[in-house]
Amino acid sequence: MSKSFTVYAFGEVGWELSLKDVIAQLKDAGKNDTVNVIINSPGGDVSEGYAIYDYLTDLKSKVKSVDTEIFGMCASIATVIALAGEKRVMNENSQFMIHNPWGAPMGDSDQVRKYADELEKIENRLIEFYSTKTGSEAKAIEKMMDAETYLSPDEAKNLGFITEIKTELKAVAKIKIEKSNKMSKQTKGVIAKIKTLFKALEDDAPVALSLTLADGTIAEVETENETASVGDAVTVDGAPAPDGTHELADGTSIVTVDGVITEIMAMEEEEEEDYEAMKAEIAALKAERDEAVNGLAEIQAMLEKKAKTVSKPFNMKRETFKQKEAVKTVFSKDTLKQINLKKK
Repeated sequence: MSKSFTVYAFGEVGWELSLKDVIAQLKDAGKNDTVNVIINSPGGDVSEGYAIYDYLTDLKSKVKSVDTEIFGMCASIATVIALAGEKRVMNENSQFMIHNPWGAPMGDSDQVRKYADELEKIENRLIEFYSTKTGSEAKAIEKMMDAETYLSPDEAKNLGFITEIKTELKAVAKIKIEKSNKMSKQTKGVIAKIKTLFKALEDDAPVALSLTLADGTIAEVETENETASVGDAVTVDGAPAPDGTHELADGTSIVTVDGVITEIMAMEEEEEEDYEAMKAEIAALKAERDEAVNGLAEIQAMLEKKAKTVSKPFNMKRETFKQKEAVKTVFSKDTLKQINLKKK
């Protein structure tokens, strides 16, 4: 059974975020699992950043897929980690920043010059890395790094740093109408939420957004917006939503940690195709079953007809045998012998 693993790459690389942290979050990932790395980092230690990138790149051969997603800020060496993803998503309110590496050397003039040479090597390595991964011209990358450039999602996508932009997902609540005189638990819950909504409007108070999960459970999202978004608190039956991925009735999913939304995922085209293929396969199996049942009914009717045809002469022979036995019981053996002699 496949699983979905979410890695939280938050904070300064090398201090708040390390390769050890990433490995710990993925220790149970297998070949059929998907990995999504959520990044919110200002950057940090270059060596640690490249180490995390190399680990995620190597992980691609051991799991189904490795994707990255940017929330808030992705700057400096954190951008290298972001480029490890096959699918690289950037939320519409996020920023992507690249610049020249810098540091504070200590020592005499020879040590300072040596440190400057090392910084230049790191800078050239970054330029080549960005150019190779994005397909952008090295000269253009160099100018942006010199200027310490902040890129919007559209700019980052046009330059090849990311593959797609995620916009706010509109939540949809669905009511399943059942042919029954009794209202289902789900319907009662939705009606109660509607009443709460009207009361809140009358009182001019903020309204909690209701989401219908795949199993019919109603989840409340604490927000003043019309849509659910990352950072909103979620409760189920009055308690914080459990940690993990929760599928909604419309096929999308939300990821919650400590009762707060950390990720919103739309249904992938591949999942929709798998679902449609499964429905078609079930329909084909039902048709095959119906055909087999009809075939068995025809065979049974044919056998019954054949049995009637065979049983008629058999019944005649059985009656003749009964008559002979009756004669034997009425007449003695001597009488039967005399009858037979007279016949001769």
